[in-house]
Amino acid sequence: MAAPIILFVGLFVVWCLAAAGSGWSWPVITGVGAAVAALVVWVAHRLRLADAEGAAPFAHLVQTVALMCSRAPARTIDAIGVLATAVGARTRAPVFVRLKLKP
Repeated sequence: MAAPIILFVGLFVVWCLAAAGSGWSWPVITGVGAAVAALVVWVAHRLRLADAEGAAPFAHLVQTVALMCSRAPARTIDAIGVLATAVGARTRAPVFVRLKLKP
């Protein structure tokens, strides 16, 4: 019984965070979010998908978000380096590599 509740709460929180930047008022955001989350949980229950498999990502949401935030600066720097190389702002000297192949 805990899996549908975790799924509902996770979907509701994601909905509220996604709709926070819109021009809607908070009562509309929470009402529509609750309705949509309830509908998705009901459909998942009818399809027999509202079990531990569907709720597992939301159960570990805090750890996942913390891990993503800790890795974001390094990934951003890597992406900027790739873009700088692609546009020619940063060039590297050509390198020859000798491969020893055995027939």
